[in-house]
Amino acid sequence: MGNQNTFLQDVYQKREFNLSRFKGHQKGFILDACFQEIDQTTRDVVFRWCALDHVDAGETFVYQNGNPENYSTPIAGDGSRGRPWDWFHINAIDKV
Repeated sequence: MGNQNTFLQDVYQKREFNLSRFKGHQKGFILDACFQEIDQTTRDVVFRWCALDHVDAGETFVYQNGNPENYSTPIAGDGSRGRPWDWFHINAIDKV
């Protein structure tokens, strides 16, 4: 929970992303893990944080098949439009 007048929510945004350095398509797709603080009254976004703005995708431990040497068997999406790569998974957020 944010302050008394706001709430936090996680958001996944599908973005076109060059996956060639990960042996994927140059015009691939990635899920950008974000969270937003939203004003309860106005529903305006007060604050937004997205992983791709702060963390290099190469820092992931979630490769498309669990092995950085071989990306042929997807377990976290295959980088396509229909199955974007979920490289940074948010499962909890807290504003300190």
